[in-house]
Amino acid sequence: MNSVFKKYFLIGMAIFTSNWLQLNFLFAIQNETKVPIDWINKINDIRFEKNGFIDTKIKKLEILMDEYIQLGYQKDSIYARMAHRLGDYYRIQNDTDKAIQLFEEAVRINSSNSIYSEYNYLCETYCNMGLTYLNIDLEKAETYFEKSLEIFEIYPEKKGFVAALIHEHMASYYFGLGDYQKAIEIIDYAMATIPSITSTIDGNMLLLQKAYSLLLLEQMEPSRDIFERIIPVFEQEGVADEKKAVAFSIYSQFLETSDRISEAFDYLEKCLQIRKVLGYHTSVANTLYKMGSMLSDSNPKAAIVYFEEALGYSQGSEAEMLIPVIYNGLGVLFQKKDDHFEALRFFQKGLVAMGKNFENNNVFTNPDPAYFRNFSNDQIGFVLLKNKGESLLELYNEKPKEKGYLEASIKTHFLADKLVDQMRWNQNNSTSKEYWRGRTKSLYEKALETSILANNPEQVFYFLEKSRAVLLNDKLNELGAMQLLSDEEVKKETILKKSIDNLLKQIETNKSDKLGYQKLVKELYDGREEYKKFIKSLEAKYPVYYQYKYDTMVFSMQELRERIISNDQVYVSYFMGEENLFILKVGSEEPVLEMKPIGTIYEKINRFNELVIDKTTLNGNYSEFVELSHQIYLDLVYPLGLKGERIIFSMEEQVLPFEILITNESDPESFLLKNHPVSFTYSAQFLKKNKVSTRDKPISLFGLAPVDFFNANKASLLGSEVSLKKLAAMFSGSKVLSGQNASKQNFLNDYYKYSVVHVYSHADADNYGSEPMIYFSDDKLKLSEIPFDSWPKTDLIVLSACNTGVGKSIKGEGVMSLARGFASLGIASSVTTLWEVDDKATYAITEQFYQYLREGYFSDVALQKAKLDFINQQDRGNRIPYYWGGMILIGNSFQFEDVGNQYPYTLVRILVVFAVLVMIWFFWDKQKKRTINHPSRVKD
Repeated sequence: MNSVFKKYFLIGMAIFTSNWLQLNFLFAIQNETKVPIDWINKINDIRFEKNGFIDTKIKKLEILMDEYIQLGYQKDSIYARMAHRLGDYYRIQNDTDKAIQLFEEAVRINSSNSIYSEYNYLCETYCNMGLTYLNIDLEKAETYFEKSLEIFEIYPEKKGFVAALIHEHMASYYFGLGDYQKAIEIIDYAMATIPSITSTIDGNMLLLQKAYSLLLLEQMEPSRDIFERIIPVFEQEGVADEKKAVAFSIYSQFLETSDRISEAFDYLEKCLQIRKVLGYHTSVANTLYKMGSMLSDSNPKAAIVYFEEALGYSQGSEAEMLIPVIYNGLGVLFQKKDDHFEALRFFQKGLVAMGKNFENNNVFTNPDPAYFRNFSNDQIGFVLLKNKGESLLELYNEKPKEKGYLEASIKTHFLADKLVDQMRWNQNNSTSKEYWRGRTKSLYEKALETSILANNPEQVFYFLEKSRAVLLNDKLNELGAMQLLSDEEVKKETILKKSIDNLLKQIETNKSDKLGYQKLVKELYDGREEYKKFIKSLEAKYPVYYQYKYDTMVFSMQELRERIISNDQVYVSYFMGEENLFILKVGSEEPVLEMKPIGTIYEKINRFNELVIDKTTLNGNYSEFVELSHQIYLDLVYPLGLKGERIIFSMEEQVLPFEILITNESDPESFLLKNHPVSFTYSAQFLKKNKVSTRDKPISLFGLAPVDFFNANKASLLGSEVSLKKLAAMFSGSKVLSGQNASKQNFLNDYYKYSVVHVYSHADADNYGSEPMIYFSDDKLKLSEIPFDSWPKTDLIVLSACNTGVGKSIKGEGVMSLARGFASLGIASSVTTLWEVDDKATYAITEQFYQYLREGYFSDVALQKAKLDFINQQDRGNRIPYYWGGMILIGNSFQFEDVGNQYPYTLVRILVVFAVLVMIWFFWDKQKKRTINHPSRVKD
C-alpha cells in the first residue's frame, strides 16, 4: 500500500477513532454527590462492569430503574442519573430518539428546583445531549454544549472534566471533517480556559488529540514532542484501561508514519487486548481494521483475516459505521495486487454500506451526489470513489475495447470531485484546506488520464481548472459576494477580522506571559466563533451571497476563447503528476492535448532553477543551461505547435520562467521571449474573475520607494527614488512616497485607490513555509496582513523586490507568494520576481515597460519589448537570463491609455471638440439667416 493510500486510511479511520475516544472518555465521568451512596454504587457497578456489552448494561439499568420506583422512591436526582446513563447507552447505539427522551427526563428532574433535584448534574446531561446531536444537527449540539458550559462556569473546579469533554468532542467533530487546524484551536482554547487541566488525564486526552491532528497535518516535530511527553503517562498504573487503549491506538499511527512498523503493531496488539476485555465492538473493530491496514503490504493473507474479523465485530452493532472503511481497506489490498475486479467489488460494497438510500452492487453505478450530504464523514466517500475510479481506469487500460470501464471511471471521478467541494465547504481553516488540496492531487491526475483517453478536451480543461488555485478562486468568490452586502455589514465583518488579526499578533508576542497568553487564546477563540456566526447569518440572510461565495462552476473552453483570450493569444495549461505530464493548449484553432510519462522533468526543472537564480552559477555553467533549457522547451513547449502567438501559461504548483527557454540548441540566445510575449496565470478562472477591459481613462500611479531599511538591516536601494520619479512623470494622477514616507501604513492607506501600484523594496520568501513579506521604511508587511475588505481599483501592482513571486508551494493549489496575496484581493495583474533581481537591470526594464504601457501596448507585449530592449543594449555578459528573466507578468494582459501627460493626444481631442462646435455654430447661423430671409416660412 503506497503512502498516498496509507494517508487516506489514516484519515478515514481518524474519525472513528475519535468517536470511540469520545465514547470511552464519557464513560469515565464521575462527580461528587449528596445522594445515597449505595444507589450510586449500583449504577457504577453496571457502568464499570468488565466484559459487559451495551445491550446487557441497558437491560440491567432498566431493571434497576424499575426497582427504584417500585421501592417507593420518587423520580429524584438518583433516578435522573439512571435516566442520564441509560440515555448515554442508547446514544452509543445510535438510538437518538430514546436517548433524547431519557436525557430530557433527567433535565426535567434536575431543573425543577425541588429538594430532590441536582442542578449541577445538568452540566453532564446537557453535554450528553450535545453529543447526541453532534453528527446530526451541529447548531442544536452547540446550543446544548453552551448550556453545559454555562453551568461549568458556575462550578469551574468541579465540572472541568465536562468542559474538557465538550471541547474534546468538538475537536473530534472538526477532526472528522478534516479540519485538523480547527481541532487544534479548540484544544488550545480548552487548555487555556479550564482550571488546573494541565498535567491531568483530561488534559492529556486533549493533548493526545492535538498530537494526532498535528500528525495528519504532517507537522511531525510538534506531534512527536507531545507523544513523547504524554505516552509514558498513559502506560502507568492507575490510568483507566479505555484511555490507555485510545492512547496506544493513536500512538501506533504516529509510529507507523515514522516507519516504526514493528513498534506500531505491538501497541495495536496491546490496544486490542484491552478493548476485547472491555467488550465495545466499535473500538475492537477499529483496532482490527488498523492492524489489517498495517499488514496489507507485508502480509496480505494476514491482513484479510484481520479485516474479516473487523467486519464480524461491525455487523449488527454500533460499529456499523466502520464497515465502509473496512471495505475500502480490503479494496485497496486487492488493488495493490492488481486484482481490480475484486477491488471494485469491495469499493462498491463500501459505498452501499454508507447509507440506506443506495443498494446497487453494480460497479458501473454510483450514488446520487445528494447521498453523501447526509454523512459527516464525507472523506471516506471521497476515498472510496477515488479508488473506485482508479480501478475502473486500470481495467480499461487492460481491456481498451471495453469502453464501459472508461465511461464509468469518468463519472466516478466527477462525483469524487463534487465531494472535494463538499469537504472544502465543511472546513473553516485555511491550513486544513491547504492540506486537503494536496491530498486531492492524485484524484485529478487519474481524472485527466481518463479524459485524455476519452479524447475529450472539455473534460481535460475542467479537471485542469479544478486541480489548481481553488482556494484563490474561493477568496475571489468571497470578495465578489461581499459586494452584495450593506456598508454596515461590510464594516462589521472588517472589524471582526481586524480584531482576530490583532489577537493573533498579540499571541505571538505574549507567549512568555502564561496568564496573558491564556486570556488572549480565549479571546481569539471567542472572536473566531463570533465571526463564524456572523458569516452564517449572512449566508442565511442573502441566498445570492451564499450562491456567489460557494460557486464552483467551471466555464467552458468556448467561453475562454470568446471572452477571456483574444485571437492572437493561446492559453496553455500544465499538470505534472506522479506518473504523467498533461498539456492542453486552447486558442483560435483546435485544442492540443498531450499526455506523456513524467520521466525526469522534475529533476530538469529543479536543476534549471538552480542555474538561473545565480549569475555566477549561470555564467559558469551556461552550456549546461542551454542544453537543459532546450530539453525543457522540447518537453513543454515544442509539442504545442506555436506560431508567434501571445502565450498565457498556467501551472498547478510552480511558475517556470518560460521566456528564457532556448528554442534552438545551436543558438545560445534563441530565447522564447524573442518570438512570443508571455504572461502567467493561476488558472483560467482567475482571468475570468479579474477580467480588465481596455482602459480609456488616465493611469493613476501610486509609487513607493523606502530607499533605506534601517529597521530591517537591508541594503539601501540607491537609485530607486530616481527611477520612481521617472515613472511618475509619465502619467497624470501620480502619487509618489519615498524615504520615511514610504511606510507600511501609508501603503495600506492608499494602494487600493490607484489603477497602478509600484513598490521598489526588499522582500523575503522561501519554499519551506515561512510567510512572504515585503519591507517598507518602518516595518514589514506579511502576506496575512494584507487587508481583505473590498474590491480595489488597482488593475496592476508591480512588486520590484526580490522573490515576490516565491513562497511555499502547496500541492494542488500553487505558490503562496506576495503576488498571489494581492491577487486574492482582486488585483487582476502583477509584475513580480522569481529570484533576487539586479537593481540596475530592474530600473531599466521597469522604465521601458511603463513607457510601452503608456504607448498603448498590451502589458505582456510591453514587458516583452522592455526586456528585448534591455538585451539589445547590453554586452554579452549582461544579456544572460539572470538579469531579465526573473521579472514576470501574472494575470490579465491589458492596455492602458493615459490622457494626462500625452500632449499630442490631448491637443487632437481639443481640436476635434473645437471643430464640432464650429460646425454646429455654422449650421445654426445658416439656418437663422434662412429664417430671416424667408419670414413667410415661419408658421403663426
